[in-house]
Amino acid sequence: MPEPSHDGCARGVVAACRRLSAAAARGAGPAELAGILAAGVGAPVTVLAGTRVVAATGPPLTPADGVAAVVPPGAGQVVVGRPAGPVPAELLCLAAEHAALACAAARDPAGAARRDLLEALLLGRAHHDGELARWAAHLGHDGRPHAVAVLVPHRDPAAAEAEIRRHAPTAMVTARPDEVVAVLGADTPAAAVDRAVALADQLGVAAAGIGDAYCAAADVARSYGEARRALAVARRRSGAERVLTFRDLGVNRLLARFPDLAELRSFGEEVIGRLLDEEAATGMPYLATLTAYFQVNGSPSQAARRLHVHPNTIAYRMRRIEELTGLRLGEQRDRLMAEVAVEIVAGMGRA
Repeated sequence: MPEPSHDGCARGVVAACRRLSAAAARGAGPAELAGILAAGVGAPVTVLAGTRVVAATGPPLTPADGVAAVVPPGAGQVVVGRPAGPVPAELLCLAAEHAALACAAARDPAGAARRDLLEALLLGRAHHDGELARWAAHLGHDGRPHAVAVLVPHRDPAAAEAEIRRHAPTAMVTARPDEVVAVLGADTPAAAVDRAVALADQLGVAAAGIGDAYCAAADVARSYGEARRALAVARRRSGAERVLTFRDLGVNRLLARFPDLAELRSFGEEVIGRLLDEEAATGMPYLATLTAYFQVNGSPSQAARRLHVHPNTIAYRMRRIEELTGLRLGEQRDRLMAEVAVEIVAGMGRA
């Protein structure tokens, strides 16, 4: 029979690495992972913890017997022996490294590695740390779209984290002092976002922001930033709209990507700062009135119904708003400035 080509070997190793990732994500043990690797490369495999043999597909090997990769964070080694076929050494190294990372995930029933990984991803380290991105694959970030949810639970964040792990065991989750961050995957971007929204609704959170879904582990930081922007808006709202996705934010999606947020806040302050000062001094809900007015396309009667006040009250407030801001809301340019300023303040707060 002809010997397998190097391309064929590469495909077999890649397939084995994918099976390792899937097995690690569902919590497979070292013995199963060693078996997957051995079948993929056609070589005996031994998993060591120190010098103790944890799993072996044949006679136990030592690091001197083949290619060895360290199980993070230095907790052991995966040793791959001499393959039956002509598998290039670099492919054996790659396969051994994948298996080592998968074993690290298998040793993590409490989710400590997932938490550490997520904190690193949130800091954007995956953009310049290839090993971190590979580890992410073994901990559940499998190349499908993933969305970040930032949740403010009614209960203790640690209890909320435990509940999320029950509902979504493959999610990466970390609890902070006042929030829980979760990364959830699905087959499509829309499904990943919907899954995050459903989780927030299921937990009954005080507020939540959901970022867009991306396939690359390096984009977790981007989705996290979007989720925090959505959360900031959600926490300022009352009523049912306490769970917001980044896509719900309308023009704030563009504002959130503006490179100089201080400049945005300065613009909002310049346009409606005096109005906000007057509201703080008198308690008159000018900002809510202006928001309702824009939402109903400038109809005082509809704004009055939305706010449950008399139309004359809306008319008085709108006159006062124009006096305080110097804007003429019947003019398109002034109305656009006011709408953008309201969105900035609603989404980012004052300068």
